[in-house]
Amino acid sequence: MRRELEDTDAAFGGLAARVGFEHWHTRPEGGPWSAGQTLTHILLIHEFVPQLVANARRGRGAFNFPWLVAHVNVLGARWAGSRTDALRVAGRHHHATATTLALIDTLAPHEWERSARFFSRGQYTMERLVRLPIQHYAEHAPDIGRMLAR
Repeated sequence: MRRELEDTDAAFGGLAARVGFEHWHTRPEGGPWSAGQTLTHILLIHEFVPQLVANARRGRGAFNFPWLVAHVNVLGARWAGSRTDALRVAGRHHHATATTLALIDTLAPHEWERSARFFSRGQYTMERLVRLPIQHYAEHAPDIGRMLAR
């Protein structure tokens, strides 16, 4: 898992460099976010991982109001993504990766299967929460690739 997080961080940094200033505001037809806002969206979930793990340790989930979360998610990524740049986002992602790697070291063996309800999508174990940045990057990186290919 550590290697996957590190590989995802390297891929994110490479993608952010490709987006750069030139494509930061490139937006797909009908899509909710520009390339920069999509990168920011990927980053924001990664930065939430420590809080999500803390909640799960207490048996408390988060983000269980899908009608609200969807709107906050879109607007939050638009707002945050319009106030930063590729270099800052890549740096923050690298920091979030280091934080997540350090967090892994704090999880006792018995905690990995502990879970809580998140995102109105059911139970998330600690492992699933720690893997969120990997999964989230894999989900959205192709969208950015398509924006860059236009």
